[in-house]
Amino acid sequence: LPKEKFMDRLRTYGMSIKVPLTGLVIAVAILPLFLQAAVMLGSFNQGQLDARTIEIQNQCVILSNKMTRSGYMTAEKKNATLDSQMQAIADVYNGRIVIVNTNFRVVTDTFNLATGKYYISEEVIKCFKGENSSHYNKDMQYLAQTIPVYDPANEKNINGVIVVTASTENILSLTDKAMGKSNLFLVCMCLVLAVLAAAAVHIIMRPFKNLQMSFDRVA
Repeated sequence: LPKEKFMDRLRTYGMSIKVPLTGLVIAVAILPLFLQAAVMLGSFNQGQLDARTIEIQNQCVILSNKMTRSGYMTAEKKNATLDSQMQAIADVYNGRIVIVNTNFRVVTDTFNLATGKYYISEEVIKCFKGENSSHYNKDMQYLAQTIPVYDPANEKNINGVIVVTASTENILSLTDKAMGKSNLFLVCMCLVLAVLAAAAVHIIMRPFKNLQMSFDRVA
């Protein structure tokens, strides 16, 4: 008998307005949290990419100025200091630096794979025309940056192009860590909101319950 009464009360509670009202309150409270978390993660990822792009661009501009002053593109012998600096920059960003001359031949490659080969791409052609470019490949997880190297005798002439590719795996790793913390926070907030929503609905529905009891007594 007690079990049957308990089941009857459970069915009555399930058929009442409390359940859908509690679900509605939880949904209204949680939806903004999910939207905010998604926006924040997107902003964090884009901010990291923008910061990395500016950092690489600044390093390349400094390197380009040194190459212009030293006449790197027209020198018969390689500049060991600049070569070591290029290798250091490539190692720091877990990437690759390629120097292309006006004939679209690679004169320097930090990977030592394409030296002497042709390097023809839309970004390099635009850079020789004076248009710097920055490209992010989301699928391959790398940033590509082109910076011109000018003629020391005439800064309007471009003698070469610096092509830098840098890995973004560490940025994605940071984003994944931030996403994990965000998901944990959302789970905790969902539990808290569920308890608060149930309590709020119970308090709101108490006068209606008393009214229903009054109607029952009158009946």
